[in-house]
Amino acid sequence: MGLNDRLKKENRKSYQQILLELCGLPAARLHPPQYYITEEENRCGRDLVVNLGLDPARPVIGVNTGSGSRWKMKSLPFDGLKSLIEKLAATFQVLLLGGPEEVDKNARLSRLTGVPDSGCSHSLREFAGIVSQCRLVITGDTLALHLALAQRKLVIAVFGPTSAHEIDLFQRGEKFSSATECRCCYLSSCDRSPTCMELISVDDIVHAAERLLTSP
Repeated sequence: MGLNDRLKKENRKSYQQILLELCGLPAARLHPPQYYITEEENRCGRDLVVNLGLDPARPVIGVNTGSGSRWKMKSLPFDGLKSLIEKLAATFQVLLLGGPEEVDKNARLSRLTGVPDSGCSHSLREFAGIVSQCRLVITGDTLALHLALAQRKLVIAVFGPTSAHEIDLFQRGEKFSSATECRCCYLSSCDRSPTCMELISVDDIVHAAERLLTSP
């Protein structure tokens, strides 16, 4: 699969299922990843949320705006993120998540939407402590997705150039991708218009967030 794009696109198994089958182990059993933060990391994350004016007793939605530099199309476009954040913030508490590459983007989104930015210079474990304060994380196929799953958070994941099938959400959320034939292309950039990410409905993501946060 790493050498053949056609096999990548045709694959319908998660990484975990593939590895379990290779090892001759039951592939039907779920084995969610696990990541544990310390009490201090949890306290620091909670203090940050409180200092930003959010109430940790109410659901917080973390919107991760970045996707790394290798596959820039793994995140929603800026206008889509802005629309998503505005619609979510009308009902829920929203917190911007990101890394060093999202400093300018998150500052601009925060300024335009009024939603607080959690900062983009945290260490890995500090970032995990912030994710721990979120009830739901909306993200592309990147670090925030895996940290959220490993902490048993609800997740909405958007996929474009990478495979949605390879990632198991362990019944903790929903995946979104467009119906374009070129999705899962693994290209670092794209000259199509509209792109696969631009075709993902922001309203559908908002409705999914409402379902996840209001269902038992």
